[in-house]
Amino acid sequence: MQFFPILRNYFLINYFLLLLQTFIFFKMAESTEVITALFCLAVYITYPVFYLAFIFIPVLLLSLLLGKARKSSSIVRGILYSIAIAGCAFLQILLITDIYIFKIFGFHFNGFILNMVLTKGGIGALGSEDSTYMSVGLIVFGFLSLQTLSLLGILYIKKIELFFQNIFCKKAVIATLAFLLICSVFERVSYAVSSVQGYMPILEASNVFPFYVPFHMSKVLKKLGLKSQDGRFFKIKIGDLNLNYPLKPIERKENQKNYNIVWLIGESLRPDVLEPEIMPETWKFAQKSILFQNHYSGGNYTRTGVFTMFYGLHGTYWFPFFYSQRSPVLLDFLQKEGYHIELFSSQSFTYPEFDKTIFVNVPPEKMRGSNLSPGWKRDRENVDWILNFLSSHNREKPFMLFMFYDSTHSSYSFPPECAIRKPYLLDFNYVTTDLKKDMDLLKNSYINAVHHLDTQVARVLDYLEKNRYMDDTIVIITGDHGQEFMEKGRWGHHSSFSEEQTKTPMVLWIPGQKPQTVKNITCHQDIAPTLLKLLGVKNPDQDYSLGIDLLGEKKNDFVVLSDWTKWCYVDHEYKATFPLDSKEFWQQKVTTFDDQKLSSTKEFYEKNQSRLVQIMKDLTKFTTFSKKK
Repeated sequence: MQFFPILRNYFLINYFLLLLQTFIFFKMAESTEVITALFCLAVYITYPVFYLAFIFIPVLLLSLLLGKARKSSSIVRGILYSIAIAGCAFLQILLITDIYIFKIFGFHFNGFILNMVLTKGGIGALGSEDSTYMSVGLIVFGFLSLQTLSLLGILYIKKIELFFQNIFCKKAVIATLAFLLICSVFERVSYAVSSVQGYMPILEASNVFPFYVPFHMSKVLKKLGLKSQDGRFFKIKIGDLNLNYPLKPIERKENQKNYNIVWLIGESLRPDVLEPEIMPETWKFAQKSILFQNHYSGGNYTRTGVFTMFYGLHGTYWFPFFYSQRSPVLLDFLQKEGYHIELFSSQSFTYPEFDKTIFVNVPPEKMRGSNLSPGWKRDRENVDWILNFLSSHNREKPFMLFMFYDSTHSSYSFPPECAIRKPYLLDFNYVTTDLKKDMDLLKNSYINAVHHLDTQVARVLDYLEKNRYMDDTIVIITGDHGQEFMEKGRWGHHSSFSEEQTKTPMVLWIPGQKPQTVKNITCHQDIAPTLLKLLGVKNPDQDYSLGIDLLGEKKNDFVVLSDWTKWCYVDHEYKATFPLDSKEFWQQKVTTFDDQKLSSTKEFYEKNQSRLVQIMKDLTKFTTFSKKK
């Protein structure tokens, strides 16, 4: 048999395999209107061809190249068949991974996932158990086997060869290619028209399909008389950004007290777990501290959550600060004042890349981690290190201790004695766990993990109190973000700005401050300016932060959250999400503050236009803007 017919037949089989795989996306696309349904059908039919082209074309070109080189025909075929099998298996694995990601988190394989895969500590941050890795291995083996058997069937089963010879007649090929071309042109033009007119059903449906490539022809369509509806959307355009941070040099009052700082962060900590049964010791401590009951993280995942609390800036600043490797004013100030800084984390300092942002100027030997498994053992070992440090520390020198607890990261680890909710999920496997069926068990595991986290927070608090540190020490207890358990249709975090994913407890102990409960809206961006004010910084907050002093007279009217590609406005009435890329303006979404749908967004834009303009300015306040050449 010649190579091209074999390759053609093999890729046709893979086309139908991909149709089976991607049918779930076709089902998930909201297509109640005829035009949207036709658009979804056209994408569903044509995109498997688009996916396979990335393998088919290179293999075909390579076959021509190797053929000209006059290599042994058997060796050439072996190389080409191996590449085709590996490429198609990889494509199937990528799509099934994308299906899993989209069903849980609501987004496709993107820059964030790629960053997780390529960055040291990224995969470990998922908290995967050995059973997950075993399941992934079996899936990879299964797809490689399927692809190998498909090719062997084409090569050696005569009936399959005859079947393909019969279907690949000239008329059938021409009709099929014409049909695919019509479908492709239809979905391209449909999207282009929808992007100009702001027709949301098609724009939103396109987002369901993995690796969908938008098509724009705005100038042509407008010349043809198509009117743009862009005016009802709020856009942002950001060019190349260079840092201008802080705006003015930081100045301090004379003879100001250097408080110690103990900063305790719990992974994925929801505000509703801070209650007497689940977190009894932290709850007791909160009753004699300042408890913020309406507190938001700066985002819906660890990177922006921790970034915003140290910098006091919106999470959208992550990238310019990462590329510049610029530390926060707060850490610069502490180091200048001679603070002894010790950092402990049961996760990794390299993912997210805090070693290149927040802690870039802290010596690596001051960043301590643990190699124990599971997470609750790492938490205990790190607390051991903290207590050892405190027992030997020279009290004449101020210190800052940072601890990131990992017990509450999926897969939610805890020792048996901390199981206060039963039954719970005994073995969490990312591949095999049925989230709908097992969600209650999974949440019980989370609550048990939170209860264990409470015991480890208590160890630090007990030592500070028994050894008379509390009169000289500020204590912060919070989470990097929240955690959703399908209350709004998702599990985990980083899939939406729902209340469950973005709210977190916030407890602040300040020596000499009376206990109080704060009910107004606050966020992580307020932590850094509050600490710097307590340490005697004279500059107004606006010189280095977008937050406010939590102890001052000014109160927040709204807060700003962010993730990898979007930012979100939240006030007491509304929640509005905006893409950072202005070309994706159609992804704007407005709901009530507690994530309920609105029949009309007109009132929101009329009431908050000035606030949105101010946020636009804030997003580039600490940068200098230069247009791309």
